[in-house]
Amino acid sequence: MIKFIFVLLLTCLQLAAQENYQNVKKNVEKTIANYKKNGKTNTQLNTIISNFNSSKKSELEDLKKDNVGICIVLSEDNPDLIISPAKYTFDDDKINISGIGPQNPGELPDYMKEYVQKYLTQFESVGSTELFRKLITKRIPTEGTFTENKTEYVVNEPNTISFVRGNEDWMYIISIDDDYMNLSDPRIIVYCFKKSISGKDIFNLNNSLADADKRREIKQSKNEDEREKYPLYHDYRIDDLREGLKQLLEHEPYKSNPELIKHASKFNERLDRFSIRNYEKELLYLTDIKISKELLNEHFNDLTRGDYEIENITHLAAHSLGDIYFAKGNYQLAKDFYKKAIFTSPLIVSSGTTFGKDVDRIVYDLAKNAYKAGKKDEAYGFLIALLFDSNINTKKDLDSYLTEQKENKKQFKKDLDKALKTLKEGQDSYTFTFRGNEVFFVPMLQFSVKSFQDSFEKSEFYKSLE
Repeated sequence: MIKFIFVLLLTCLQLAAQENYQNVKKNVEKTIANYKKNGKTNTQLNTIISNFNSSKKSELEDLKKDNVGICIVLSEDNPDLIISPAKYTFDDDKINISGIGPQNPGELPDYMKEYVQKYLTQFESVGSTELFRKLITKRIPTEGTFTENKTEYVVNEPNTISFVRGNEDWMYIISIDDDYMNLSDPRIIVYCFKKSISGKDIFNLNNSLADADKRREIKQSKNEDEREKYPLYHDYRIDDLREGLKQLLEHEPYKSNPELIKHASKFNERLDRFSIRNYEKELLYLTDIKISKELLNEHFNDLTRGDYEIENITHLAAHSLGDIYFAKGNYQLAKDFYKKAIFTSPLIVSSGTTFGKDVDRIVYDLAKNAYKAGKKDEAYGFLIALLFDSNINTKKDLDSYLTEQKENKKQFKKDLDKALKTLKEGQDSYTFTFRGNEVFFVPMLQFSVKSFQDSFEKSEFYKSLE
């Protein structure tokens, strides 16, 4: 009996190891042929299938990168071969390949249709779509494991098996029900994911790389002007405010709070760097609401910390107000809300890197804010603070400011040496005083004051003053 079980197990393992696209190719071709019999064809589908067949096994490094793409579901739910958005997620050595949208692609909402249209015709504009913003900030649980054969990678997810091939510009995936051998009409999904903006356009053949580059340059110039005039660090995340408020208003005592309901009801449009400026009063109210830890622990504890929009309502409100007041020239209020976004309502995320980038950006904006307000010494202080521990190298900014203000480097170094002696560790940050202005930085890891002082004196900027 034991010998029989061992032989059976060995046979199953061998079958799994032998799984490859050739085993399911006839199912795919049969399904596409059935669509054609009913007068349904799709040039994008034909392109993806043709390119999959001619492509080699993807590079392993491509398999380990998150990506967004499009897909076509081949099943009775999609009789018209409508194209849907797709997301490829790699996390913790596991994979998730998902179509995004309703089960019936014919019911795709407009913002998903916009994403698909941009993906097919103006790929460089995909990043401006509402769906793209949502996709890059959402983490999807991954359960799929992967193996490889001579022609492709094979991904095994619950109920689905997928075959992955690619070339230098694209990754192509064909998925099918893992029980396809026992099904007369297995569900098939065909995916494609572009690896870079500069890659070859396979759908719009008249869209040359030069045309795309020209559109991108025009758009980039416009975006830079808009970012300067309407700064908003959380442009991709800001619409999470509305979802967070929906989550909050599902529970007491918040759903019985008429003041909260009144303010929340005002957010009746998608939020971005432009529309958020219409809600200054609402944001002021939201910065002060208290969301109990008990509520979060009881109702919002299934996902990873930071994955619920409700957790960052107060941070998004405070950080956005900092940006809004900076653009309006109200520099004291901008400073107040920037600091509030760090110390009172910090960003809640599972990634320490993301948290650090948020803090560093606020400190950097505090420097710009001070300089705009005519407080050059405070601006110097915040730029110096970022040189202790941050992902932003502010040497170029400091050099520019020092030149513009005609600072004497010898005197500046003397003042900087005095400031280094005032460095001290606080509860949430390190502080020091430069020319009478107390500034701070929030490092990823805590070290001794002496350690930070010694490290700073070895920095490129400090040495440039000698």
